[in-house]
Amino acid sequence: MSNPKGSVQIYSLTVFFNGSGSNDFNTNMQDPTKFAGGDFAGLQDKLKFIGEMGFTIVSIDPIFATEKYDGSMLTSYSTIERHFGTSEEFQSVVEAYKAKNMAIMVDFPLNNVSLNHEWAKDPAKKNWIDSTSNGQIQWDLTNKHVQEALIKSASDFISTYDIGGVRLTNIADVDTEFINTLIAALKDTKK
Repeated sequence: MSNPKGSVQIYSLTVFFNGSGSNDFNTNMQDPTKFAGGDFAGLQDKLKFIGEMGFTIVSIDPIFATEKYDGSMLTSYSTIERHFGTSEEFQSVVEAYKAKNMAIMVDFPLNNVSLNHEWAKDPAKKNWIDSTSNGQIQWDLTNKHVQEALIKSASDFISTYDIGGVRLTNIADVDTEFINTLIAALKDTKK
């Protein structure tokens, strides 16, 4: 596959390539909802393969602490999932892909996080939760404190890592004004 000059080709994936195996604890290869390997070293190992296909952006599922391998049950917006590796290993992947003219984009879900999310465990933030369903929390995205915390978390993430962008997910029924404020804050943090 060739990449015509100036076009954007996005390769979307979950962190499932296993490179080191050193972080394969509490894994279960027989249960598709559990961790079964997959780490930042595995993403680095696939760099040549993905690059040869002509992709310019690699979009990955959330890499934050989570109860499920696909990042769908986040427990934090700041801690990197230790099954995937360390923050230094993630930055190394970002730099390696960037050196091959590919950017890393990471999913940042605004809702549908784990009941065990660190904010949900804080009694002072009890009013941040709008509802729960299917074992997931929906934040009250009209709450200014929730909005400020999400903006700060996303801004901190993009200023910490040299990623090419974030993809805001789980945004159904989110107020357009808040989304625009969040996007503006992210652009102010990093062009």
